[in-house]
Amino acid sequence: MILYVWYSNLPGDILPKIAAGLLAITIVAILRFSKARSYALVLIFTLWISLYIWWLLIAPSNDRNWQPASERLTVTEFSETSGQATIRNVRNFEYHTLENFDIRYYDKDIALDQIAGVDFIVSYWGNTSIAHTFLSFEFNDGYHLAVSIEIRPELGENYHPLAGMFKQYELIYVIGDERDLIRLRTNYRDEETYLYRSTASPDQARSLLVDILSRANELAKEPAFYGTVRQNCTTSLVEHINQVLENDIPFSGRLLFNGYSDRLAYTRGNIRKDLPFDELKAACYISEIARSLDKDPDFSRKIRAHIRKEITARK
Repeated sequence: MILYVWYSNLPGDILPKIAAGLLAITIVAILRFSKARSYALVLIFTLWISLYIWWLLIAPSNDRNWQPASERLTVTEFSETSGQATIRNVRNFEYHTLENFDIRYYDKDIALDQIAGVDFIVSYWGNTSIAHTFLSFEFNDGYHLAVSIEIRPELGENYHPLAGMFKQYELIYVIGDERDLIRLRTNYRDEETYLYRSTASPDQARSLLVDILSRANELAKEPAFYGTVRQNCTTSLVEHINQVLENDIPFSGRLLFNGYSDRLAYTRGNIRKDLPFDELKAACYISEIARSLDKDPDFSRKIRAHIRKEITARK
């Protein structure tokens, strides 16, 4: 109950904390000074219902003071007859440091029947039980389009998993050039990153991308909140995957401790089993090669050539 107030839409940083403190004092006073315990419980339950209704009425918005990297949303125009689509605002930042980057976007015309497959990427920033997961779609001409489901942070806002359970962040589908999304994590955040080839067929990969791009279009019109448990980077991807794959992925603890999501995907046959899992993971490690290819325009092809070489060497 106190957290509903602490993480509420009250303005500023101090007011929610003061209100949460006053609420805690009020609850203690009710329990301490009420003559009948049943009366105290009724008061507290009424208070909880009131606060919960208030919290439910907090609505997401696309109109906030966003951090520069989150200002633009990607939208896609689909052709119903030709199988073509135009993706507007594909992110393609050029990084100098983590905080210093050139903001660049481009529009991309794609032919949906040219999608060759999709890769699954897991990136660790510390604890091996927690990671960020995202996808990269490969086209027959060698182009790679990455999709990362994240919080959409406002200026001065940083992610905290507890805050993510209480409507503190809007959801954003970051759709960008693979070189941007991978290099940001490997080269500038110093994350340990792994890239796995999925077992999805081209048709499945195509359906998955269309489902994701359609959801991004919806968010541009009707924003939604990020959720640490049910609407995070991994569980959101699983919702899309379950829309197109016959072998549905059930909700499990490994989706919350998503640092183990690659092992889950391996066990369920969602990524290729070219090697035993531990050896495959070692072969699919890309942080070092990505750092060496920082400015290389052939970044994506050389990353995959490196993985193929590592897999072959371990067979």
